[in-house]
Amino acid sequence: MVANLTTIVCSPIASTRTFLAICYRLPIRILRNIILRIQGRDPGTSLWLAVSTSFFSASLDYNWPLVLVRPRWIGRYDGLAFPPEGAKPNVGFEGFLYVNEKLKALATQPTLDGSDALWIHAHGGGFKMGEARQYHTTYQRWIRTALEDYGLDLRILAVEYPLSTTKPYPANMLSMYSAYKYCIDCGYPSDKIFLVGDSAGGNLAISTTYHVLENLPNNMPAATMMLSPWMDLAQEHTAHSPNQSTDWLTTFDDESTRTDCIDVYCGPTIKSRGDPRVSPLRRESLRGLPPQYISAGRAEVLFTDSKMWADRCEQELGRDMVETHFPDGQVHIFQIGGWLASTKVEAESDRSILSFIKRHVSEK
Repeated sequence: MVANLTTIVCSPIASTRTFLAICYRLPIRILRNIILRIQGRDPGTSLWLAVSTSFFSASLDYNWPLVLVRPRWIGRYDGLAFPPEGAKPNVGFEGFLYVNEKLKALATQPTLDGSDALWIHAHGGGFKMGEARQYHTTYQRWIRTALEDYGLDLRILAVEYPLSTTKPYPANMLSMYSAYKYCIDCGYPSDKIFLVGDSAGGNLAISTTYHVLENLPNNMPAATMMLSPWMDLAQEHTAHSPNQSTDWLTTFDDESTRTDCIDVYCGPTIKSRGDPRVSPLRRESLRGLPPQYISAGRAEVLFTDSKMWADRCEQELGRDMVETHFPDGQVHIFQIGGWLASTKVEAESDRSILSFIKRHVSEK
């Protein structure tokens, strides 16, 4: 709220322009959604979700500056910094380790010791926006539910990878890899580690998995888990997705915004958006990959990416190596919860995610 008020006061002209844009764009998006329903083309989103996502997407021009600025409340969680002070220098990454509050009293500094599973997370934000702790409340929810419903001491390491505006590919992926390798070097079993990411972070999660396969083939993770992943930067099936009318992800409404996110991420190293290093969907082979978990809403712009990856996994790895969660009428990163999904959908998503982790930890 403070950040919003500060932005309004300091930028009255921009704020007024944004307000007028909302007044113009919101009715149009709602009307378009209603027309789709009348025509029988609606993918199943509830009216409440349609209105809330329409408002968010209409106001996104105003929210992007806030996403790009480090929120003041983030500083409250500096105590979660990982690796801890005194760790060997030049570990190659920064992050924040989340531990169940009921177990936190066991140590003054969050550690990996004694946990049943470690979730290494790459946040979303088009590679160029966001902050490792942006899902602070969601991390806590996942960890709490894991212990209460599954008896699982789950810890989440949120990696503060360098954004593409400061360092293009492969810096952000290598930061994820460094976090993974550091945990292994500390003696943590690789078969209890899950590489996870949402949106662009889902891309980083599977790209990191490939890097592990190429460099540490005897230390593969328990699984890769992707939540609404962006798998093909060439956008062959997403640039003109009909779900643009129902998803809040307006980045795909604006070609210049899409192009900027992609080009800044690729940098001078990647010459083609279809390069499999940045577009995992175009990898020639899936051989050697660990079990795959893919979750995406059928009403989101990037759904095709997830469906195509899941189909490839079934064909090349086998059905027992892939699990999907594709609920009808859900939008981009609905798994985070909050206004993005109803309480029921949020609980179903948590159950799908955590039961997958529980099963793969129990099998070891």
